[in-house]
Amino acid sequence: MSNIGAREYIDFLRAKCDLEGMERVRHSEAVRVSDDYLKSIGITPCNDMSVTDILNAKTDILVKRMADALRRLDLTMTKVPQIALLPTEDFNAWATVAPNGDPICILDPGLSYSLLHFSWSLAEATIQPPGSTVEPDHVKCCFGAIAACEEIVYGGHEPARQYLRSADFRVNESWFMFGVFFARAIESFILSHEFAHHIRGHVNSLRKDVLQRHSTQQSINVYNRSQLEEFEADRIGADIFLATEPEMYSPHFACGPLVFFDYLSFAEKFIIKNPSSLTHPAAQERKIRLETYLWNRLPSEARDYYRVTPPFWKLVERTKELFTHNP
Repeated sequence: MSNIGAREYIDFLRAKCDLEGMERVRHSEAVRVSDDYLKSIGITPCNDMSVTDILNAKTDILVKRMADALRRLDLTMTKVPQIALLPTEDFNAWATVAPNGDPICILDPGLSYSLLHFSWSLAEATIQPPGSTVEPDHVKCCFGAIAACEEIVYGGHEPARQYLRSADFRVNESWFMFGVFFARAIESFILSHEFAHHIRGHVNSLRKDVLQRHSTQQSINVYNRSQLEEFEADRIGADIFLATEPEMYSPHFACGPLVFFDYLSFAEKFIIKNPSSLTHPAAQERKIRLETYLWNRLPSEARDYYRVTPPFWKLVERTKELFTHNP
């Protein structure tokens, strides 16, 4: 097996995953993949598209986007990492290698869906159509953010999930599309961070981890890294992120990495029981360091938009506290 390259290894790992289970989830009320959403990420929908078809189409889009960004930055790599969209136990993303040493970046599709629900919630609270006098539904926004964060660990708090099921997120409102593309921006930063680990050679001290979701018991290589390497990957990842398809992004979305760390900070404070890690620094510390590095490079629209997000987080925290004491 030592000669197996990235593509074959990804196929091997995917074969161990319960894609049929993902198909059932995709057609459930909790997670709906509409044709409009597929079009928004560059996929031409077909009536008989399976989860595998969607994952393959999205992988091709992501690989091209990241390769284009590396060329814009003149970052040369012996081999550009292949991207594997694989369901994992904790909605995670990893930089790893195939048995023959080919670089791979793994991203859980469930993390993408979680980010999508969160981004819709944030966008509905902060973006309104021009001239609109309609107040945003703050309760729905808060439940959306809470459910998205809790999805990381618990699969979503059931009352919040029930609320999400009753909400029609497919309405063609400006906040809907803003949220779709904001989630896409955050996803690009996550992948950029994992690409940065490969670029900087953070590939020492391998250990085994297991993809356990959907009863998968296939081990993959995961790296034990220092916190300094995580900070470095955040910084280089931010450079790559800013170079990913700049013609496709609204300038507002450049603050995506900072919003993502606010999202993780909320999860660490209210959701994750033991957020401390020997390898990953606290999300708030990562945000502060990255903000210092990134702030003056952001377009004014991104800085202005990021300044209007704090009230949303305060509202979400108050709702979470009330929700916890009065379930």
